[in-house]
Amino acid sequence: MKTPILAILVVTAVFVLSINSCTKTVTDTVYDTTHDTVHLHDTIGPALIRFISMLPDSITGGSPVVLSFSSDPKTASFFAGNTIGGSYYPVAHDTAIQYYVFFAGRLFDSIPMPKLRPNSVNTYALFLNTKGQIYYVPPASDSTKLKTPPSGYAYLRFINGVPDYPVPVATFYLDIDTVGNSYSLYHLNGQPRPIGFTEISEYALVKAGTHKVFVSAPYSSDADFTVPFSFQDGSFYTAHVTGSHSNNTAKFLIDAE
Repeated sequence: MKTPILAILVVTAVFVLSINSCTKTVTDTVYDTTHDTVHLHDTIGPALIRFISMLPDSITGGSPVVLSFSSDPKTASFFAGNTIGGSYYPVAHDTAIQYYVFFAGRLFDSIPMPKLRPNSVNTYALFLNTKGQIYYVPPASDSTKLKTPPSGYAYLRFINGVPDYPVPVATFYLDIDTVGNSYSLYHLNGQPRPIGFTEISEYALVKAGTHKVFVSAPYSSDADFTVPFSFQDGSFYTAHVTGSHSNNTAKFLIDAE
């Protein structure tokens, strides 16, 4: 029997899986990816989702964002912290759902989320618009996590959550061990590309080992953020910038998934 790609962490109920018979029952279960190469086959096809909050601490007070199917704050369904891990939540792929958003037990907003592809693996990043409303961009596909990185490499993704720098277009380049002149780990049609505000990049390969990770504005010879970081062979990471440049609250983090 093949080994599934997902190591299962049961939180409050039971998850029953049969790879060969393709049957499944899911109730309040959290999955943790293990980067195996075998695909999960399932006729029911729940989608897997996870969230990261790109909201400023001035709004959340540093508390995790709670999302619920209900307007009752006691019925938490999902959490969106300002860091991201490797755990996912299963949801019915064929149902559009209205999620209610809470901070510290207080209802803040509600956001509609559309149907998803069956068996898809998705990351949602939550942002705040100029009207004080929470929104998200189309979810990033995490299908890359269904395969193992080449030996000696890790994967790194970047999310830009800084809305006000640089001006007039809020974009950053992220690169490894090189800074300035628009170097980038990410490319489009063979050209280095910046990651704009609210954008979630694809996963890009990084050699395992310790590197300096630079985040810089286009055409700048200096880094706005510099973080030394050790990448483990075969692992996945998400880098993200959040906060505001204008009030000096912008920060850069790299999370191990």
